[in-house]
Amino acid sequence: MKKFILPLMALIILSSCSSDDDTPQVIEPLVITKADFEANYNVGGETFIFFETEPSSISIPVAGEDQTWDFSESNELASAVFGGSDYFVPSNSAFPSATYFQQRLGAYGIGSALSNTYEAEFYYELNDNGIFELGQSQTQLAILNIPAIGAVLNYEAQNRAHTGTPRLPSVLFPVEYGDTPITTSGTIDAISFTADAVAFGLNNTPGQLVYTDDVTQEVIASGIANFKGIGNKRVLVTKTEATTTVNYFLGGAPAPAALLSMLGATDGSMTTVTTYRFIAEGLGTSGFIDVDESGAIISARFRKG
Repeated sequence: MKKFILPLMALIILSSCSSDDDTPQVIEPLVITKADFEANYNVGGETFIFFETEPSSISIPVAGEDQTWDFSESNELASAVFGGSDYFVPSNSAFPSATYFQQRLGAYGIGSALSNTYEAEFYYELNDNGIFELGQSQTQLAILNIPAIGAVLNYEAQNRAHTGTPRLPSVLFPVEYGDTPITTSGTIDAISFTADAVAFGLNNTPGQLVYTDDVTQEVIASGIANFKGIGNKRVLVTKTEATTTVNYFLGGAPAPAALLSMLGATDGSMTTVTTYRFIAEGLGTSGFIDVDESGAIISARFRKG
């Protein structure tokens, strides 16, 4: 019987090495497409909740693969429901490609002066190439009183469809780690108003406030994120740098610099905000971290439940 020991041992070892339990599991890289958003980001879709948390409790994501993030214990400062009944069927001809819109409140401000709040509709398009912001429709009059110079600005109800590059991307499909950064330049949001200011000879003078956005977006990280009430999800993290240039016009010409100075405004001023967006498999956008030009986190909000 002794001569069978080595062949038998070899058979046992061979059998052990070929066991399915030891076969390496191949995990395909995460690729986010329209399908990951469709359950929530459309009219009649499932509702979901976003909550705000303390910026001081959050860190700016660093670039790299196979990372982990835990938002399951983050404190809730405020929350809001999105999706489902929060999205409406668009019928405004100024936004012909829109697939849904949201209703929100807005206000205009210059310096320390602030208008009354107004109702607005924000229009979006979801298609195979991404989610795009198309602009907004202001549905109520807004009045901005500026006592410092005795001026009144009237913002009539108006459609504000983006021009220039009219579709400002929020997310571009497919999303995959290692994607080449994409830049979208010259997206314009023009706001019309009339101005009354006796001291400056303004009497129902037409004006415009023009915002021009230049945006660069790249996928910087991948890994697993733990969301409150949801658990672990595979995610990709995009970094978006949005630079906004503001220009002021009165009577069809650039607004006088002296007048703007009195209002604490400067024509051609530029502001850059960096946003880190967590995009989860099967959920779509599940977190935002906004960072100002100094590198400080100014807001953080995440999905739950």
